[in-house]
Amino acid sequence: GQLSTSSDPVGRQAISEQIDATENGLNAIKRPLSADEQKTVTLIRQYITRARDSLNVDDFDGADTLSSKAKQLLQELTKP
Repeated sequence: GQLSTSSDPVGRQAISEQIDATENGLNAIKRPLSADEQKTVTLIRQYITRARDSLNVDDFDGADTLSSKAKQLLQELTKP
């Protein structure tokens, strides 16, 4: 992907909060998970890690995309 060079501390904060909220939501799941759900959890954690890595190199677009994917997967996992 292309690195965005704009410095955007507000965006960084919003993305960081979304990453944290997704991770907290993931950690709040207390029910037993199926094998497929466990694979989804692994994928969400990979997205979270990659989103944080992207933030660390100021790739806000990449971080936002990855954190959004993680959030969407979490919503699928936690919907009734």
